[in-house]
Amino acid sequence: MTPLLTGPEAGPIITTKPEGSNTSDSEPDDPTQHTFTLTPGLLSTIHPTYSSLKNSLRTQTRSLRNRLVSITTDSQFVLRVAAAYALPLIPNARAGDWYVPPEQRGSNTSAYFKSTDGHTGQWGFSLRRLNLHVLECVGKYGGVVLVDSTRRGKRFPDALSRTVPVWIAVMNWCLFGAEFGKLFSLEQMVSGSEKVQIERLVPGFVGRFLELGVDLSMYKQTITKPLRPIWVSPESTLPISPPKFEEFTPVILLTASKMTRREGMEGEYIQGAGDDHEGWATESGLTPPLFWHHHKKIMSTAEQDLLDLIKNLLPPPSLGETTNITSSNITRIGQTNVFIAPTSSIPTLPSTPPFDHIICTSPTFPPFTEGTGNPTPSHYPIPNTAPGAKLFRKFLPEITSSVTNPGGNVLVTCDTGEHVSPCVALVFLCMYYDDEGGFRRKLGEGEEEGVVGKTYIRRRLAWITTAKEGVNPARGFLNGVNASLMGRR
Repeated sequence: MTPLLTGPEAGPIITTKPEGSNTSDSEPDDPTQHTFTLTPGLLSTIHPTYSSLKNSLRTQTRSLRNRLVSITTDSQFVLRVAAAYALPLIPNARAGDWYVPPEQRGSNTSAYFKSTDGHTGQWGFSLRRLNLHVLECVGKYGGVVLVDSTRRGKRFPDALSRTVPVWIAVMNWCLFGAEFGKLFSLEQMVSGSEKVQIERLVPGFVGRFLELGVDLSMYKQTITKPLRPIWVSPESTLPISPPKFEEFTPVILLTASKMTRREGMEGEYIQGAGDDHEGWATESGLTPPLFWHHHKKIMSTAEQDLLDLIKNLLPPPSLGETTNITSSNITRIGQTNVFIAPTSSIPTLPSTPPFDHIICTSPTFPPFTEGTGNPTPSHYPIPNTAPGAKLFRKFLPEITSSVTNPGGNVLVTCDTGEHVSPCVALVFLCMYYDDEGGFRRKLGEGEEEGVVGKTYIRRRLAWITTAKEGVNPARGFLNGVNASLMGRR
């Protein structure tokens, strides 16, 4: 018999019965005849659409285990590239972090080159993230390998094809002169017309960078040849022995993942498996340091047991309770008396130098022992979140007025020492220090009226980002700094 499939107006349940059956008969049905109910979900299983099959296959293929296996495979290639060129590895933040084990890094801090600064029509040079620690690494080792990845559709992410080349052009111009400010690009990735458009912007990027007043003398001493990008992918042929570069300093732009077709997958391999980790790693709580610290245990665990395992893993030492804290956790901003640090450094603060004021912005107040020679910290709970940015604006007047000796040693802390505390420190630097880093009693003293503008603030932010790697204040907090200071004129 042929079942009758009714339209949607008849409801989702479809019932069929054998022809000629007597519903009033109390005798059991013939076992060869069946009564069954079809639901839309069951129908899609019996007659799946192409779209449902495609989505099901993609979900199964992009499992957590397949991602981690793909990352591990790509990481092995990354290490081969580092050995082939005999250069240190620096991952580009987020995606790149997954492919470089912590012990293989050439710097404690990742690079931060945004792909959005390389998007068509949005080309930019970040004044908030100067990546000068990358420049320092280049000078120290004679080059560097920057690691990133991208998902399906392209071989190199925009950060490697556009953002970093712009940064290289600006750095070359500032270190060696305008004649070296050429933009290098891949013809396969950047068209001739796009390259011309970007090149027109480079002089402006250079001008805005120079306005920050960053001291480049150290880099000029260690980097004696202009930087030049070399793009490397899994399809590239690696040198048999580390090459010598006589005319330039190499910056290897390495995309970790091989390019695939069809949804960015080939079998169980996922291109750019580490990209957009917020969408696949957040639920489990997995992070790159945790992944590499427990790599063998994770990779030997079956898919169905992975989530339970990860949720019970102990964090690596750098992420857990910090012990043996020394003054190296505390960063002095240039020659000023303003310091920043993670809040975990408060319980064992050194007595030298003694601090006149300690401001803690972590949501949780840490243990503090009296009698160490340091004052009790003032506590202003400001989380590094969007609501926290509003609290930052609210607390800022109280914070600044509480410091009665702004010329003394002022320590500002937050959970990491990289987000909220730099913004508070930035306010003090703008209020009490001139362009040479000298102390003054009040904002604008000895300077032109209306001097506080975005360039003025950016210059002092550059002092902070140069002093401490990894400083990365959110835009909402920096907007709060601008609103507070520019309103004082």
